[in-house]
Amino acid sequence: MQLSQRVRARDLEEFFSSVGKVRDVRLITCNKTKRFKGIAYIEFKEPESVALALGLSGQRLLGIPISVQHTQAEKNRIANAVPVFTPKNHTGPMRLYVGSLHFNITEEMLRGIFEPFGKIDSIQLIMDSETGRSKGYGFITYHNAEDAKKALEQLNGFELAGRPMKVGNVTERLDMNTTSLDTDEMDRSGIDLGATGRLQLMFKLAEGAGLAVPQAAANALLATAPQPAPIQTQTQTPPIATQCFMLSNMFDPRTETNPNWDSEIRDDVIDECSKHGGILHIYVDKVSPTGNVYVKCPSITTAVLAVNALHGRWFAGRVIAAVYVPLLNYHSMFPDAITAVNLLASNRKSTEGAQTQLHGVLTGAGIGIFISVTLAQMSAKDKRRKLNTSLYMAPPITDADHLLTEENDMKTKMELLIMKIQADFCHALEAEEYGGQKFKVDRWLRTEGGGGITCVLQDGEVFEKAGVNISVVTGHLPPSAVQQMRTRGKKLSEGERPFFAAGVSAVIHPRNPMVPTIHFNYRYFEVTNNDGSKQWWFGGGTDLTPYYLNEEDAIHFHKTLKNACDEYDILYYPKFKKWCDEYFRIEHRNECRGLGGIFFDDLDSPSQENAYKFVAACACAVIPSYLPLVRCHKNDEYGDRERQWQLLRRGRYVEFNLIYDRGTKFGLYTPGARYESILMSLPLTARWEYMHTPPENSKENKLIEVLQNPKDWVPFDPVRVS
Repeated sequence: MQLSQRVRARDLEEFFSSVGKVRDVRLITCNKTKRFKGIAYIEFKEPESVALALGLSGQRLLGIPISVQHTQAEKNRIANAVPVFTPKNHTGPMRLYVGSLHFNITEEMLRGIFEPFGKIDSIQLIMDSETGRSKGYGFITYHNAEDAKKALEQLNGFELAGRPMKVGNVTERLDMNTTSLDTDEMDRSGIDLGATGRLQLMFKLAEGAGLAVPQAAANALLATAPQPAPIQTQTQTPPIATQCFMLSNMFDPRTETNPNWDSEIRDDVIDECSKHGGILHIYVDKVSPTGNVYVKCPSITTAVLAVNALHGRWFAGRVIAAVYVPLLNYHSMFPDAITAVNLLASNRKSTEGAQTQLHGVLTGAGIGIFISVTLAQMSAKDKRRKLNTSLYMAPPITDADHLLTEENDMKTKMELLIMKIQADFCHALEAEEYGGQKFKVDRWLRTEGGGGITCVLQDGEVFEKAGVNISVVTGHLPPSAVQQMRTRGKKLSEGERPFFAAGVSAVIHPRNPMVPTIHFNYRYFEVTNNDGSKQWWFGGGTDLTPYYLNEEDAIHFHKTLKNACDEYDILYYPKFKKWCDEYFRIEHRNECRGLGGIFFDDLDSPSQENAYKFVAACACAVIPSYLPLVRCHKNDEYGDRERQWQLLRRGRYVEFNLIYDRGTKFGLYTPGARYESILMSLPLTARWEYMHTPPENSKENKLIEVLQNPKDWVPFDPVRVS
């Protein structure tokens, strides 16, 4: 592995623990200089973790892509491995070990993932008796061994809450006629994967080491596969799960003769996926020579269930292959998927109780997953569409039936968008916490019209205070506010005016000073004139406020935002970046609040729909711009000096918000203002020190120099390209 000179053994242990329990980490140093060579050896407690670790090659650790390879000792172990005996034709109950779980995973969550494979007799998640938290592993007993084997083959290595699960069947200790629950015993004897599982593991290990698998082993693997079955290398399900996936080998455009064949395939996929939670977006690539269909689900769990059901199954004489697609890539290919929030229903007419499978010819290839009732499978007694409110932190402010009736109205689109952005961001932050801290959800209404949903996480291990708020407000603007908007060029009638405003805003104050603070806000405003005409505009932005300068972080953050802007106009990023530097400036301190980002207001072109899609793209770029920085630095070491500096910089943050921020001022002066939600952006703790000046050439002063003289973090072409 080529590693950063700053890496520590603890960094490597935490990095590789995502794929398995690490037994030992050894950093290699030069015998003469004692300088770190950039190479380390990782030893896992369980050999199957090695195959998953190889998949981490290319991932960044402390900003540097790493290369992961087998050691020579591991190659020798593979070459000389002796198969472990496993009883054949095992029937009856079968117990599986499930490990490498995130500590927030519950037994109910495991049941939702594993139960579709068959009847489960029991689930036991091992808990720490002192802390009451999960130890990250447990046991699942299936009523039938065949169901357990299907779950093992399909779920081993699948990513759940950011960690690839390890699934194996528990070895019975025949001399005692009992099953060992002792994890040390497991470490010594290993986990019995079964004959097929061991052969598949051999293929994975050999592929990563550049070794050739003996022909006898290859023949044995083919002999144990269900018949007929595709070649293993063509149906190996990728381990990293996302909301989106691609189905291939669904059709051959050269042989399709039905004029509506693509609509039939669309309906078939929707019907099948509705058994597992439904889908939000689908695209049938009619010209794809490999028969590709792209699908976005409402959650990762739903996507995993759908992929498990479809991958390797037969469809019209073809074997379907399913691969996950990164969410950002999917949105880049299909921008309309960004704003998709309602479950799709097929156009096919069906009778009550009918369950449609793919063209009626889908047959199980070792998998059979069916969920009895989903939102997309409502009975004939209630065919009326329903809003899937489970996607959000709380029910919408506007009546759900009204939102469905007016789904094409921009007010509806914006409300559903900001609620989805809020939920996605909250769940992403919760996943970074170690102690299972959750957001407190406060849904509130205002007598003047509208309301909001305020989500706050306080005193977390990673986030000292995190606030994510949405508001959907209606009412009448006072004449003073109307006049102020008229000075900004808005063509508004004089006097009180009916208005609608919807927005999402968030401020995240981390505990570790090496993790930056982020703020984002995206909003829509609509005012009705006397003649019924409407003035509308969008505004928003995302900006980063670090406590210590890390140029790699700044480049990543700005590059992510620039990519979102460039999809719509290459002049957006340089324009909105400059606007951000100017807006978030603390004039009385002669410095910017942070390293900027993008900021815009009064956006009312080129069209309402295009402006909305741009805002949605920027909002969806928040998580990929910020979460990698949190993961990279949340475990960095710091002391009292860094903590005191963090508190001083938070004081500057408070000064800007209370003195200059237009959003804060508007909220405070709006009739019926809810001050708790408006002031949620303030940190739990801050510090003001009289005449404080950081030492020259210090790392603190390095930050001040950049704040006083903003710089361009990513290059851009100032000339429009047509």
